[in-house]
Amino acid sequence: MTITKLDTGRYRVDVRPQGRDGKRIRKTFLTKSEAQQYERWIVATQHNKDWIERPADRRPLTDLIELWYAHHGRTLKDGVAIYKKLMNISERMGHPRADQVNRSSVATYRALRLDSGVKPETINKDQTMLSGVFTALIEAALYHNEHPLTGLTRIKRSAREMAYLTQPQIIGVCKEFCVNGSIA
Repeated sequence: MTITKLDTGRYRVDVRPQGRDGKRIRKTFLTKSEAQQYERWIVATQHNKDWIERPADRRPLTDLIELWYAHHGRTLKDGVAIYKKLMNISERMGHPRADQVNRSSVATYRALRLDSGVKPETINKDQTMLSGVFTALIEAALYHNEHPLTGLTRIKRSAREMAYLTQPQIIGVCKEFCVNGSIA
C-alpha cells in the first residue's frame, strides 16, 4: 500500500507512478483523505506525457459500455436497466467509435431526439448516463483520453405552472382522509 500511517499520526504517500524503475515520490499529510487525493493526483498526472499526442481511442462505444458494465455498472442496483438504455443510445447514435463521441455529436443526437418528440428530461437522463460511462472509465484508468462531454450543458426545462385544487377536489380529499372533521 502506498499510504502508511506514521507514529506521529500523519500519513505518508510513497508512490512510483512510472513503476519500480521510475521516480519515487514521498510526501507527508495530516489527514488520510489528503494523502489519498494526492496519491490519485500523482498517479493521474505523473505518468502522462503531455508533449506526446495521445492516440485516438478507436474502440466502439458499445465496447466502452461493456467495460463500464463489467467494472462499475453491475454494482448498481439498476445497472442492467442502465446498460440496456446505454446500448440503445449507442444504436440511435449509429454505433460510433469512442473518438467520434464528442460534444458536437451528442448535441446533434439531442437535437434529433427533441425533433422526434422526446421530452428534455429523458434526453438529459441519456446524457447523464453516457457521461457517467466516461467518468467511471476515466476514474478506473480504463479510458485515457479527455472526457468527451465536459462542458456540455443539459437542456433547460421550462418551469411548470402552479396547480391548485378545485373545491370538489378538496372535498373529495377531505372525505377520504378526514375523520370527524380532522385529519386522521
